[in-house]
Amino acid sequence: MKINLNEYVKVKLTDYGLAVHYDSWYYKEIHIRARFPYKLPCVDEQGYSKFQLWDLMNIFGSVMYLGNPNVAFEGNEIVYDK
Repeated sequence: MKINLNEYVKVKLTDYGLAVHYDSWYYKEIHIRARFPYKLPCVDEQGYSKFQLWDLMNIFGSVMYLGNPNVAFEGNEIVYDK
């Protein structure tokens, strides 16, 4: 299977995942935070939030490692949204 990094994927964020998402915004430079207030990720009817794959890796990549007791996505699943 091939996937382009610009393709969309869906995940069900855990509370930890939501905290990581917030932190990714909070630690941006102050002028960026001032211009772009924090927004929770949109959630569809099934509870999934949609991201481009590169953005998902950018936000959550640092917490996705073997042995992390906290998981950012329910079931550690990433769903290809095609």
